[in-house]
Amino acid sequence: MTLDRRRLLLTPLALGLCGFTQQPLPQQWNGGHPEALKAIWELLAAPKVSTDPKTGLMTAAFTEDVKRMDGTMVEVDGFILPLDPGREAIHFALTRRNSGCPFCPPSQPTEAAEVVLVKPVKITGDLITVSGRLVLHASSDQGMFYQLQGATVV
Repeated sequence: MTLDRRRLLLTPLALGLCGFTQQPLPQQWNGGHPEALKAIWELLAAPKVSTDPKTGLMTAAFTEDVKRMDGTMVEVDGFILPLDPGREAIHFALTRRNSGCPFCPPSQPTEAAEVVLVKPVKITGDLITVSGRLVLHASSDQGMFYQLQGATVV
């Protein structure tokens, strides 16, 4: 009877191990949270941001690597954060982390870029890739620290 009991317990385990394979997570998932993982975000996130306590003005101390990218065409992946209501957008923020995820840490000020597209795109919660000319703004009174101008969705 103990042999039958062992078979009874081991059979589902053996079937489970044979029948199921581990699936790789989509590339935009980091620790179970949706996040853009392209290396450019590591460069863009590196500058230190300081805030003037009197005015609330934020400034970024861009690294030399980031300064070299100013005015060049770059490709950045991320999630659309609409700036205006509607189903399509030509102007939006592109964030490293999905702002619609209630359990995800928020993106830092250097982990978002203002995007101005050449033609509108449907607003989605999926990861997208955008190509455009990177313009740096060292102070928050000029808008976001990064702007992608003349951009297209790749």
